[in-house]
Amino acid sequence: RNLASASYDSTVKLWEVGEARSLRVRQTLVGHTERVQWVAWSPDGGTLASGSFDHTIRLWDVQEGRSRVALLGHSSVVHGLAFTPDSRRLLSGSDDGTLRLWDVERGQCVRVLQGYTASLYDVAWSPDGTKLASGGIDTVVTLWEVANEAPLKLLRGHRWRVYGVEWS
Repeated sequence: RNLASASYDSTVKLWEVGEARSLRVRQTLVGHTERVQWVAWSPDGGTLASGSFDHTIRLWDVQEGRSRVALLGHSSVVHGLAFTPDSRRLLSGSDDGTLRLWDVERGQCVRVLQGYTASLYDVAWSPDGTKLASGGIDTVVTLWEVANEAPLKLLRGHRWRVYGVEWS
């Protein structure tokens, strides 16, 4: 089993987590030029994604310890990352107020969801992969229908920024 951690030192570390009391760093992934804000494993365990203050997302080949591709398109810090349940797509949220949907195999943006006006801090897929949730600086949780590319519903009730969203 591996654990990934993101750091303001611009690195991603992969930790070997076993039964032993002492854990060790298995690998340090270097490629971002600024602080790394977020990491996410694909559900199939085959891909690790990291988002950074350098406005990029990197998809990592953890076996070789190198970045497979840098995903470019956000114009600000990347905060939230979430893979589709089938591991084929990656969703990212950013301070630029956009949600971007990426094709993991091709390393390309396939859709930009707009209509949000504030920084996005976290994103999550519904278990069936048809809806998204996002939360951010505006205190609102936004539900999105992927097929319509538009906000479905605004959930209001928080009095401060929404830093995390997750479906059961």
